[in-house]
This record gives sequence, C-alpha cells and structure tokens, in this order.
Amino acid sequence: MKNINKHINNDVLRGRKILPCETNQKNPLTQLVRHGHTDASSDAGVIETWWSNYPNANIGLCTGKDANLIVVDIDVKNNAGGMESLQKLEAEFGKLDTLVATTPSGGLHYYFAFPQEAKTIKCMVALRKGIDIRADGGYVVAPESSINGKLYEFEDIDKEIVELPLWLLELLTNKETNNSSFDVVETVLGVNEGSRNVTLFKLSSSLRGRGVDYEDAREQVLIANNNCNPPLPKTEALQCLDSAYSRYQPNNTELTEHHLTELGSAKEMVSCYGDIIRYIPQFKNWLLW
Repeated sequence: MKNINKHINNDVLRGRKILPCETNQKNPLTQLVRHGHTDASSDAGVIETWWSNYPNANIGLCTGKDANLIVVDIDVKNNAGGMESLQKLEAEFGKLDTLVATTPSGGLHYYFAFPQEAKTIKCMVALRKGIDIRADGGYVVAPESSINGKLYEFEDIDKEIVELPLWLLELLTNKETNNSSFDVVETVLGVNEGSRNVTLFKLSSSLRGRGVDYEDAREQVLIANNNCNPPLPKTEALQCLDSAYSRYQPNNTELTEHHLTELGSAKEMVSCYGDIIRYIPQFKNWLLW
C-alpha cells in the first residue's frame, strides 16, 4: 500500500493534480477517473479517498501549463533509440540538467518547468526517435509507482526543476509549426459519437508509422479513448489499434487525406474498415464481416 499523503507532499507532487492509474499499469483507473486525466485532482481529501479504495494504484501526474510542468520522456524499450537521440541532442545543445526520474524499463523522465513565454505546448510523439513530450493535456506515471515490480524513482529528489531550455522550446515550436507531431491526447478531446472509430484508427496508424511499439501505442490509444464522449468500449478501441498495426508497417502508415466529397468519404471508409465490413443488399445494411 502506498503512503499517498507522503508522496503528494514531496516538492514535485505538492499542489499538482494527480490521478490514480491501474495497478502495475499506466492507464487511468477509470473506476475512479472516468474521463482520465481530465478528472485529476489536487484535493487532498479526494486523493486520500481514491487511494483508500485502491491502495496499490499507480500515480499519474498531470503535465502542462497549469501544472507548470513539462516532461521529456526518453524511451528505450524494444530498441526505441531514445538514449541515442538524447546523446545527439546533448552533444549539439548541451546537457539537460534538471530533475530526472528513472522508469522501470530503463528509460528517463526529465522534469522541466513550463516556459513563461509559451501559451501552450502540446503533447508530442517522436520529437526525435524515442523521445516524446508530455505537456498540455498529458500526464506521466510518477515515482513510487511500479511496473512488474520495478519502480519509477527520482535520481535525486532534491534536484531543482529548471525551466525548459530555450533551444528545446524552439525544437518543440518548430515541430508543431511543421505539423510533424501528433497530439496524442488533445486529438480526441471532445470527440463525440460518429467520429471516434476513425479518429482512434488514424491515431493508431500514425503511431504505427512512427515506429511506436504495440504496448506503448495501446496505452496511448486507451488514454485517448477515455477522452472521447462517451468512450468506446475498450475492446472496440483496441480493434482500431489492432487493425492499424496488422495492416501497416512502420514508416508507411500515414493515411491518405481524401477529398471532402461523397467519393472521398467512401474511399476513407474502405481504407479504415474495408477488411471488416460488407454491404448486404438483401438486408440493405452494413454488417461486420
């Protein structure tokens, strides 16, 4: 059982919104936070009640301007290449000197204060190979959480969280301007019935194209689904992911943008669902096949 009061009163979590995540996982515990990170709280009473009911829940820490927090996620799982990309960036721009947490897989989370001059910074997949950004609309799993018995841990809890370096802010800004990033969370914020499947399929396809491994993609698709209104059933959301990951190969998954015409809509429908649906003239209806 986690001593949640001890954890939320350290210098990093104090006053910031957190959310319970499933035991041994990164996904929001939807029994308590149905809408994922948007239901996060900094209220000590609410937090204590959550962990009284689910004492082994992992801890999700919200990022973004309101939290005054940006986390640079260095991924090493399945040859993700995050460390190599980090070394190249530090060789060019200088060492990142701020609070760092280690992850169960051997990766790193670099904690930075949100730059004052920036109005918003979106979450981003693949700033560089194996390097993701958790910012507005996102969260990270915080230290004292665990996966398969291995802890998230701060290397030095007394280390200062410094402001995001200007060179890194410029990289993020340029990436957004060039539309090369995919906003994992905000993409589906406010998505209603009628567009959820297509949106999650496009998200899955984009993740596949960037070489994101299946388990990480699964996590992000489920997080995104929790922001739909209402969310799809978990099995249906994962069908979107499985379809994209079985159909496409890395670096060749971006969907063709179809024209906003009846023909374009038909082509997009075939692209997304052509392998699983059929029109039955006798029934005058579409069926899963």
